[in-house]
Amino acid sequence: MNITFYGAGRDEAVSQVDVLVVDNVVHCSTYDTILDTGSCSNGATKPSSLTLSSIINMGVGFGLASSSFNTPGYNPFLALHSLNGQPPSSLRTGYTLSTAGVTLGLTTANTLDTSWIALSRGSSLNTSFRINNVASATFSGTAVIDTSTAATTIQSSALLAGAPPLTPGYVRRLGQGSKLEFAFPTFETGVAGYDFAVGDAVFPSQPEYVDPVVGTGGDVFVRMGRGILWGFEVAFDAGGARIGFICRVCV
Repeated sequence: MNITFYGAGRDEAVSQVDVLVVDNVVHCSTYDTILDTGSCSNGATKPSSLTLSSIINMGVGFGLASSSFNTPGYNPFLALHSLNGQPPSSLRTGYTLSTAGVTLGLTTANTLDTSWIALSRGSSLNTSFRINNVASATFSGTAVIDTSTAATTIQSSALLAGAPPLTPGYVRRLGQGSKLEFAFPTFETGVAGYDFAVGDAVFPSQPEYVDPVVGTGGDVFVRMGRGILWGFEVAFDAGGARIGFICRVCV
């Protein structure tokens, strides 16, 4: 399927992506996301309550890993076919995200001063963070930069160790004034850092709120909201398997 992006001025980019056409919906109660490959291994299916009209999903999967379909052929930001009617041969496969929008294709000019972090196959961006400058409250895990939300979510069982049970109908929020520091990929080898005090209204990169949630299996995961783009332009180099940070507001 062709997808056309209209940019600044008269710029026009066309991507060609593979599309999964769904023509039937069934439920497989024994489906194993690791062992099964798109079909119900024992054939034990039954009709699903979902309708075809309710199944639609498209995203660029920025920073998401461990999925067989997170490849350029399924990603409209990476599968560029033409730019202003010409083959995009002069561009490196990738894109940048900033408060100004999305730039498709990487060049020497639009990645100038980028600090790069190598990505491992099948893994997300590594990060470390600490709370209130307490060394013992330093956690390491993975992160994604999610432009669909203004909040930051921290998934960590250790973070909530000893916290009282959550009252039904209420949600947890990290307290006002709590100091959060993030390093990518670690504090020891970091190429980018991001810190703020929760509730600091004068800080433009402040997330709307910080949501601590209980993780599974001890894994630590951080979903960075789009507020980080006030401080950094973020680049993804698909060909080089790396993510980059371009500092826009540094102190």
